[in-house]
Order: sequence, then C-alpha cells, then structure tokens
Amino acid sequence: MQLYHLPFCLQFVLFLVIISSYLVSSLYEESASSASSILKWLSKHSEDLEAGDPFELYDMLESAGMVLVQSFKQLGRYVYIFLKLQLQFLWDLYELLCLRFL
Repeated sequence: MQLYHLPFCLQFVLFLVIISSYLVSSLYEESASSASSILKWLSKHSEDLEAGDPFELYDMLESAGMVLVQSFKQLGRYVYIFLKLQLQFLWDLYELLCLRFL
C-alpha cells in the first residue's frame, strides 16, 4: 500500500489502525513487530517530528507503545515488555545526553 503521498500523521493513523487490527485478529507477532518498527522509526526521526507539535509525537509514541505492550501481554512475554521499554528509554536518554554534551 503506497501511503507516502499522505501527511505523516495520517500515515501513522492508518498504520496504527492496521496494527490494531492485527491485535483484534489475534495476530500478536505481526502486531508486536509492526509496533516495534514504528517505535524505532519514531525514535530515529523524533527531532524532525518535535519541530512541529511535540505532543503529537508523544501521542504517537504512546499509541504504538500500547499496541506493543498489549501484543507482548497476549503472547505471554511479560519480560519482553520491560526489556523493550528499558532499552527504548535508555537509548533515548543516551541520545539526549550525547546531543547535550558532545
């Protein structure tokens, strides 16, 4: 599906609908994988997205994060929930410190 001509926020909403439909359809692996990919992309492009409305970025991160947590919960991978969240926040903290002090 070619969505690249649409504004990013609309693309995100459409992708969120798709990965949420994976949850409803009990396709938890696909849902977790897609949500993880979206979180990585958002993290990588956070500076560009924060130039607009920073709350929009936080809402996107929260939405994708909730899908990831729900997917891991349904898969019984409780440990992965904490590991994934820790890695994400540690990586964000590392990037923040590098930008400030380097």
